Amino acid sequence: MGLQRLTKEETNSFVRKVLAAPDAQAGFDIIAALTLRLGFKHCLVLEAVMTIVSNGARDGRTMDQISLIFSNHRESVRTNLARFFSSAPPFQFHGDREFLMPRTEPLAMGSNWYKARNISLSRAEQHYYDALDEEFRPSGIIGFPVRSSQSDLMFSSAVLMSSDASADELSAFLHDAAPSVQPVIDAYETKLYPHLINLEILRVGLSQRELDCLTMIASGYNTKGVAHSLDITIAMVSRHIRNAQDKLRVPNLATAVLKAQRLNLIEF
Repeated sequence: MGLQRLTKEETNSFVRKVLAAPDAQAGFDIIAALTLRLGFKHCLVLEAVMTIVSNGARDGRTMDQISLIFSNHRESVRTNLARFFSSAPPFQFHGDREFLMPRTEPLAMGSNWYKARNISLSRAEQHYYDALDEEFRPSGIIGFPVRSSQSDLMFSSAVLMSSDASADELSAFLHDAAPSVQPVIDAYETKLYPHLINLEILRVGLSQRELDCLTMIASGYNTKGVAHSLDITIAMVSRHIRNAQDKLRVPNLATAVLKAQRLNLIEF
């Protein structure tokens, strides 16, 4: 039958089901059912874990890993994918690379898609797609970007649907069918985003002292004032701040405070 589009009634029904889901996992189960209805085989939710790079490059980022959030693959594939995404070597992108500020509408991807379109891949990109192909051998993947937990401006999270469809079929799907799916993905984002925020908080894992220092800095204290209030040395305050910056994966104190506030770890 090939890839399918949703009727307006089906779109509305899936939206209602997603919005009624109690949590992100239940929402994903509905998205997985939607994946099959559309004619795709499997569904993943991924998030790129990024570090802001302070190297003079405009909006430099290092991808530290890709985190596998949800998957409807069999357990062995899911385990292998999670292991690969968490252990693959990091690579760097700059502000002029499309990856950093990718298109926010659905897009096709995958090694076979790029091959059919004569689009060259970087070594790192080819490495990722080869690993995906080895695990579940899709002819192509449709990605629906969703908000990243790390930045309201970066769409480095995505719902990915894989299939045996040809490049031409994927193109037709993007043109004809993806608009009928987008409202469902938008509804799912309302369930997924808080879940991604919680995952990021767990990944960061700030200590109480690190939180205390960031909170006081946000309130207008300098390092000397923080040291006096907490009855610790200025060197110790600086150490806590450096540790917080490393855990938050940001290049400076101001950005650390902003990210901690956005994660609701400290008050605005």
